[in-house]
Amino acid sequence: MAADEKVVFYSADTDIEHPRFPFKYEDDTLWTTQKIMGALFDVEPNTINYHLQEIFKSEELEEDSVTRIFRITAADGKNYNTKFYNLDAIIAVGYRVNSKSATHFRQWATATLRDFIMATLAESKGYRNMTEDEKRVAIRNELTEHNKSLAEAAKSAGVESSLDYTIFQNEGYKGLYGGLDQQDIHERKGLKKSQKILDFMGSTELAANLFRATQTDEKLRRENISSKAEANRAHHNVGKKVRATIKELGGAMPEDLPTPDKSISQIETEHIAAMKESAKKKSLMLDE
Repeated sequence: MAADEKVVFYSADTDIEHPRFPFKYEDDTLWTTQKIMGALFDVEPNTINYHLQEIFKSEELEEDSVTRIFRITAADGKNYNTKFYNLDAIIAVGYRVNSKSATHFRQWATATLRDFIMATLAESKGYRNMTEDEKRVAIRNELTEHNKSLAEAAKSAGVESSLDYTIFQNEGYKGLYGGLDQQDIHERKGLKKSQKILDFMGSTELAANLFRATQTDEKLRRENISSKAEANRAHHNVGKKVRATIKELGGAMPEDLPTPDKSISQIETEHIAAMKESAKKKSLMLDE
């Protein structure tokens, strides 16, 4: 693995002699190989492979959504393309072969992901020291920029017309909001027809949508998705995964979060007015 990649180690016991298993952290999830899964759950790799194939055959998970090829350096110093499986697949297999170990591992993985996500937010634009209104404005502006990139990626995948893009966006919202589309969210918030849902989200809800947008953008580009149907499915699945992560962390579902009284547009307007008033006062003081 590259030097800049994040790798974390799991051990079922703090004893220094107890086995430690490496997991790669990328795209807000953990990844590992069949070989390490076998060691983790104390079974042979062929048993892991059998259960994975059964999971894919039953359509419990989609293979393309939970697997990825990473290039790793082996003990012989050579680089090899190796198939990795994400946390969803690891947990699904674990509960089939060793539920006790799987439960312990899931608890550790959830805490680890939470720490990574919180660290990322803390580092991003100094959100920790901002007021709620400042966070809302900052995240909304960041989301606006990422939505532009997402729109470009979606267009390259075949989402071309305005109607296509509306359907594409709705799939992401449905995944994140438990089946609710943009209109449903608009009505749930009690907004007027001219008001936009993103303008009436708190910082936590905006952050969830920012994760949805950035991860979908990366997925479309990384997997070279080239059809509207695949793009829609990818957006829905990413939204669904963000929702599952929120649930694992014990957070409130986005549709249950409170709707702020002030829109972000109103906050920005008031901020500009305050700046003008401050500048006017400074000008008067200089004239005296």
